[in-house]
Amino acid sequence: MVQGVIFKDEYKETGKVYGQEEVVYIAAPPNGYSSDVITAISDAIKKDNPNTSVVYESRDTKNGLQTETLIVTYDGESGKVKAKHTIILNKDNSVYTVTTQTPEQNWDKYQDSFDEIHNTFQP
Repeated sequence: MVQGVIFKDEYKETGKVYGQEEVVYIAAPPNGYSSDVITAISDAIKKDNPNTSVVYESRDTKNGLQTETLIVTYDGESGKVKAKHTIILNKDNSVYTVTTQTPEQNWDKYQDSFDEIHNTFQP
């Protein structure tokens, strides 16, 4: 089961999105996932959008949980988008993905807030 929540900062209801956060929960299957699920999700992110470039990638253990963090740029509907993804494999073998993104030219404006979201998120 995949569940997602998306928060958007839209400018005056124009449909233009200047910053977005998405948290997705993927329940563990009966036999659980292996740590390879992190690689599978990471690879899917890298291939998901046209002309995706990986700016940063790091695999780590945080609070006893395996995580991978990616920062990518890709072609959006109206220009380059920059996004940060954190993939977390929980002890019960469920997965959370936390994604924040904005048009690349707005990255510096939102980066501190995005980092706080990623660094303080706890499953």
